[in-house]
Amino acid sequence: MKRTREDIVSIPGVTEVLGDGATNKSEKFLQLYELGLTVSEISMMTDSVYSFVWGRLEKRYGEAMRTSTGDQSRGKRAAQFIADWDAGATVGEIARRYNANYSYVWTVVDKHRKQEMSKKS
Repeated sequence: MKRTREDIVSIPGVTEVLGDGATNKSEKFLQLYELGLTVSEISMMTDSVYSFVWGRLEKRYGEAMRTSTGDQSRGKRAAQFIADWDAGATVGEIARRYNANYSYVWTVVDKHRKQEMSKKS
């Protein structure tokens, strides 16, 4: 269930982080994430663009980031892309098969490809 602003503000520590004028936004993102807020909730509470919040958190936490339900379904899709790529499908074929954005498929496949290359060396 999606939490409202009122629900989020009632979490201990959130109002202190949001009200701290000395802390920059990136630090607030990290502090709110440590308090258990999702990327979407942090974006909403700080009036920041979702991708900006995600980028800052990913830079800090990388693969250790928590995943919400939506992120998990994207992970399953990415696994399907990789399986198809390993089976010999092209990025365009994969994008058409799953009705996915070509750039997103390319990003997933390219990351997988680079990881595979680094394992071999």
